[in-house]
Amino acid sequence: MQLLNEPIGARQAVEWGMAARCVASDGLSAVVDEVCGRIAAKRPGSLRATRDLLRPRDYRERLEDERRCFVAAITSAEASAGMCAFVAGKAP
Repeated sequence: MQLLNEPIGARQAVEWGMAARCVASDGLSAVVDEVCGRIAAKRPGSLRATRDLLRPRDYRERLEDERRCFVAAITSAEASAGMCAFVAGKAP
């Protein structure tokens, strides 16, 4: 695609796995609101860890960062609250 310098359409981007979905322009605002709402409902610690893990670095550093984030996440108050809610049959 880059070598040919040819644009691709939205549907083709979805088919190739480069985009999650194709939305008509008149429905875009509703989809943005829906996705933003889903992100806002996530736990802040999880979002921070995901953001931090997406930054570029070498393979060994990435593995160590993932290990560190996992240990921090599983031992956090946020994780404890989520596990307690799960056991109690409630939403976290």
